[in-house]
Amino acid sequence: MKLWRRASYLGAILAIAFFVIQAPAQEQKGKEEKKNGEAASKGDAAKGKTVFLTNCELCHEATSETAKVGPGLKGLFKTATHKDNAGKEHSHTVAFVREQIEKGGGSMPPMGSMVSGKDLDDLVAYLQTL
Repeated sequence: MKLWRRASYLGAILAIAFFVIQAPAQEQKGKEEKKNGEAASKGDAAKGKTVFLTNCELCHEATSETAKVGPGLKGLFKTATHKDNAGKEHSHTVAFVREQIEKGGGSMPPMGSMVSGKDLDDLVAYLQTL
């Protein structure tokens, strides 16, 4: 019976150690996946840069907040809640940015027919790096 008891204690200690080690790793993973309360985009940021250069650069700056035709996008997901040109208050969440790209709004035309699916995922991933 002593052997059974030792095995039980060893099993319990190993299980506790596993959970103690995993908890910080899961917490860090969760932090990396969150931006403004949402999961980070599942796209490829390097490919998203190409999508940006092809479809967005004509109107938007990626490296500054200076406006061209549309606003500069540097720090897009780091910007606090603010009002758009129509006075509507919003924050730049993944869902908001995706909808803005797909459906347009204000002076931005809808780009959903040009940037969708994987390209949209990649583009949002790139925008999150700015």
